[in-house]
Amino acid sequence: MKCPNCGTELKDGSLFCPNCGVKLSNIANPANIGTAPSGDPAKKKSGSKTIIGILSFVAILAIAVAVVVVYIKTRPVTIDLGQYVSVEYSGYDSYGSAVVSIDFKQLKKDYKDELKFKGDSKDLKKEYGKPIDYLQAQLTGELDTDEMLSNGDTVTFVWDIDTKEVSDNLNVKLITTDKTFTVEDLEEVESFDPFEGLVINYEGTAPNGTASIDRGSVSNKYYTESDYYFTLSKTSDLSNGDVITVTITSDDEDAYKLEFIEAYGVMPESVSKDYTVEGLDSWITSLDQIPEEGLTKMQQQAIDVFTTQEADFSEEWTMQDPEYVGSYLLVTKNEYTSYNHNYLYLIYHITVDYEAGSNTGSYDYYYGFSFSDLKLNGDGSFDVDVTHYQKLQRSISKEMVNENGWDGKKTYYFYGYETMDNLVKENVTKKADTYTSETDIEQAAE
Repeated sequence: MKCPNCGTELKDGSLFCPNCGVKLSNIANPANIGTAPSGDPAKKKSGSKTIIGILSFVAILAIAVAVVVVYIKTRPVTIDLGQYVSVEYSGYDSYGSAVVSIDFKQLKKDYKDELKFKGDSKDLKKEYGKPIDYLQAQLTGELDTDEMLSNGDTVTFVWDIDTKEVSDNLNVKLITTDKTFTVEDLEEVESFDPFEGLVINYEGTAPNGTASIDRGSVSNKYYTESDYYFTLSKTSDLSNGDVITVTITSDDEDAYKLEFIEAYGVMPESVSKDYTVEGLDSWITSLDQIPEEGLTKMQQQAIDVFTTQEADFSEEWTMQDPEYVGSYLLVTKNEYTSYNHNYLYLIYHITVDYEAGSNTGSYDYYYGFSFSDLKLNGDGSFDVDVTHYQKLQRSISKEMVNENGWDGKKTYYFYGYETMDNLVKENVTKKADTYTSETDIEQAAE
C-alpha cells in the first residue's frame, strides 16, 4: 500500500504517512487506495511545516527554562557589606574616639539560608560549620583614624577582606566599598587662656639680657586651683627681638589637655606661647645707632677737654679751631665681656701756627678721644657717660727755628699723632683680633 499523498510505501495498518504526515483515515476503504485525496496538495504540505515549527519552538522553550532554572540555583548571592557597618563616638570635642561595629546578627538573619559552600567543603564545614559563620570570620576592617576626633571630622572604614577567596568558597559576591562617617555628638568643652595676664620681666643689656616670670601676674582661677607651672625655654643671653617660649607642661600636649579636662571640666587653649624679648638695654654695635644729639654731646666734651687741657702751648704757638675728621666704632667680639663692649673714637685734625720773631710756620697733627660702653636704653634713649673718656695721644716733638734756642733752634712737644695712619694703627689695627671696626672717614687709613 502506498501513501495517497506522496506515494511512499506504507505498512499495513499505518494511520499516518511517515514521510509527509498525512492522516490515512480513509485507507480502510479499498476504493480509495491509489487515489489522491481531494484538496490542494500545496496546502497540505504547508500544514505539515507548521506542525514541525511548533514542535521546534516547544523544544527550545524547554531548554531555555532549564537554563534559567540552573542559573537561578547557581548564581552568587550579592551582599553590600556597608549597610551592616556603624560607628559610635565618645569623649570630648577635639579629643573624641570612635568605635566601629558590624551587625553580624542582622547579616545572619538576612543570608543564613541563601549561602552555600562550593565544591569540596569538608574542611570548611568542619572548621566553621555553616557558610554564614565562615563568612563572618572573614569580615575584618578598620577605621583610618579613631582618636583625637572633633565634631565634623570624617572617619572612613576600610574593609580588609580577600574577596576572591571568599567567592571561591561561597556562592557570594561581596561589595566592600569604603564607607565614610561624619563625627558628631562629642561633648563640647570650654577652653581658657592659661597665659592670660602673664608678665615676663626682661633685665640687663643685650646680648646678655635675662628673663624671669612674674608669677603673681597670673590671676585665672585654674592657675590657682591646679597650680600649673611655667617654664621658659631660655632665661639668659638674650637680645631684643629674640623669641622665647613659655610652656605649662613638659608632657605631651594632648595628653595634658585631656587630663585637665577630666580634672576641671575645661581645657587650656594651648600649653605653650611665644614671647618676643623687648625693652632690654643694648650696646651700640653700629655708627648709625648713635643719635645726632648724642654724638654732638661727645664732640663738645672732646673740644672742651682739649682746649682746656691740651692747648696750653708756649707763647710761640697759636691753635686754630680743631677740625673734626670723623669717627671709628670698635665692637667687641666677645659678647660675654663685662666691660669695654665698644669704643667710639672721635678724631680731630689739629693745626697750630708758629711765630718767633721773624720766624713763622705751622704744624699739623691728629688727636683722638675715646668713649666706651655706649648703649641704647630699653626705652630707645641713648646713654653715654661723657666724663668717662680716654685721650688717644702720644708725645711728639717738633723742632723750630728760634733765636733764643740752643744753636738757634728750639724743640717743642705736643700730644697726639703725627699722621692719621699712626693713630689708626695704634688704636684700631692693634685691636683687630678682639674688636670689629667701622668708620665714617672717607679713605680712612688701613
